[in-house]
Amino acid sequence: MRDGKFALNSSSFRVKELVHHCIEFSGGIVKQVSALLLSAYLSLAGLCVESTPENQSVAVAGTASPTPAPVPAAATPAALPPYEFPWNNGLYASAAGYLSIKKVCLDCQRTYFVDVPGFCQRMPVKAVIQDNSAPLVVMLLGIEGRPDEDFYKLWQSWYAEAGYHVLTFDSTFIQEFNQRSQHGVTGNLWAETALAKEVIAAFIAQTCVKDRISKIGIVGMSYGAVEALMLGTLAAKKELPFEVSALQAFSPPVNMLSSAKIIDGWHAETYGKYTLVELQKLRKHVPCRDCPDSPIDECMLKSAAATSFRLPLPALIAYNDQNYCLHILPRGGEFDDAYVRQDHAARWTFVKFAFGMSYPYWQRKLNLSSLEELIRAGDLAALQAKQPAYSEIIMADDDPLNSPAEFQAFKAQAAGKRVTFLPRGGHLGYVSEGWTRAKLLTLFDAK
Repeated sequence: MRDGKFALNSSSFRVKELVHHCIEFSGGIVKQVSALLLSAYLSLAGLCVESTPENQSVAVAGTASPTPAPVPAAATPAALPPYEFPWNNGLYASAAGYLSIKKVCLDCQRTYFVDVPGFCQRMPVKAVIQDNSAPLVVMLLGIEGRPDEDFYKLWQSWYAEAGYHVLTFDSTFIQEFNQRSQHGVTGNLWAETALAKEVIAAFIAQTCVKDRISKIGIVGMSYGAVEALMLGTLAAKKELPFEVSALQAFSPPVNMLSSAKIIDGWHAETYGKYTLVELQKLRKHVPCRDCPDSPIDECMLKSAAATSFRLPLPALIAYNDQNYCLHILPRGGEFDDAYVRQDHAARWTFVKFAFGMSYPYWQRKLNLSSLEELIRAGDLAALQAKQPAYSEIIMADDDPLNSPAEFQAFKAQAAGKRVTFLPRGGHLGYVSEGWTRAKLLTLFDAK
């Protein structure tokens, strides 16, 4: 979704025009073009990654760090520094966390291609494999997450520096993942989690990490945090092909449908109020830790967040409609069919995609009597109740993607459970905090 090119010719482009026109068509394949700062907001350059060509065999040698990494030393809860998060506005905090991360270098990371059962193409994954036996940390990313984005590379680099093996791969929600898996319309969390399980198993079996893993931990972020908790429920029932010893879920939405409604609401509230040029100026904003209040207008923050979430959506909708022969979107003529479908898809919301395309498809495919099972798939309270003892949830009180009422209800239910509630931090706004780094390194300390 970020491999296209977009040149801004006029500051008069509004968000509507951006959504309609920042699409590149190549050989009938629609590629989403995204140029906005908060592209990894729910989830959320200077790359130094070496890749393995897809037409070659999986590399099994020369993939470790340049120098042998030490065996990770277990941190202890007492080692956690004070949590000193500076910003008191959850929406701004979410943006500040993203903007605070620049040019993360992870030169020991490599690309591997693995054969996943049922996939029509080999699956690329990113990994750091140490020379020695060490724990493997599997990172599941946000809804639009890609492993080579700085926002997601940061935690990978921390684990790699500490001597862990690290595995991650594209979010199961994005179009490229679906093109390889061909499992069905995007949006079925349980189906996508089952695929993530198979990707992890394939990586363990098909690379040189196989005989070097001492134990396995799972770390999820946002959408990936929900999938991590789903893997936790499978682990509790011993339904995974590998043994999990630890799990941390950071900022999982309390209710995925409610989060979608919040994003759709931001879009409706701010639609057409800002040009792309105005929103792009936020890219240069440098958060000040000595300034607790948001220096950016709340309306602009909502517009930036909503637009970044929505930019990949029209292409994803059009792809699913065409790829799975749904024929829900209107068709154009011989020369403008792709544009017509894309244009109509740009008017859809996340909720309309769920109820108008994804849920009905899966209800038919799974022969479900109602949509309730699909709607409740990501319910945090239900997932938390089925977690193994080593599973932990970390979230902030002021996460703007949660309904305040639903969050308070979950907080009451979670009393006494392994759930850490941070007083502030927004939606993963605490991603680069020293406390967060220390917390991540306690992953395998759970008893």
